[in-house]
Amino acid sequence: MFKVSTSSMLLVAGCALMEAPARGASAQDSRGQRVFRHLRGGAWRALGGGFSRGRRAPAGPAPGPLANERALLWVFGLLGLAGAVLLIVSDESVLIQVKVLTVTSASELGSRAKTYGHAEHAYAMTVLGAAALPMLYGAIRGRSRPALGALIVLGVIGLVIALAIDVPDSSKTGVIGQDFADARATAQIGLKLELLGAGLLVICGGCLLIIGVGGGGGGRDGGGGGGDRGDPRRRADPA
Repeated sequence: MFKVSTSSMLLVAGCALMEAPARGASAQDSRGQRVFRHLRGGAWRALGGGFSRGRRAPAGPAPGPLANERALLWVFGLLGLAGAVLLIVSDESVLIQVKVLTVTSASELGSRAKTYGHAEHAYAMTVLGAAALPMLYGAIRGRSRPALGALIVLGVIGLVIALAIDVPDSSKTGVIGQDFADARATAQIGLKLELLGAGLLVICGGCLLIIGVGGGGGGRDGGGGGGDRGDPRRRADPA
């Protein structure tokens, strides 16, 4: 039989007592490290998801400005179309009408009592309205600044004809005034259509110039021109 001394037994017991707290501390440390790694992984995943969402957001162009530009083009395009149609219709409308207080029947005055637009200025408004249609198409569809300028010029010409020729003549009684002292001339719907149609052309062209249609080399899709200028990814690609 083996003989164990008292001192050996005390030495073994002391070593066991010293190793027990070390094993407990190491177990606690391993659990703490696992919790820390778990929390750190969750935090990185959350931050990574936020960063990835932030990177995906500016990948494509924002649809808001493009949609707004198209809406403005439609609005001003319809205004210009209405102005051109009004100019054409005004030539077939009564521009000036002469009334005589002592004459109750319009048949007694005959066709002299009414003056139509085409008779006053030889279909000038019809020509202006017809010429405005292709200019409007070029300005809206082709984003052409020269077409916008021509549209404004056509509207200004219409205003000049209406204000310088038709408005002064709207108070003249003509031949009927020579026959009847109480004859009175008044402007009719045709003059209002002329002024409104020409004004709409000017407003349409001016507003389209203000919002920058056709300026800066913009393409039909509202981009920054042809080639690789509008796509930064193409600039970065050496191929």
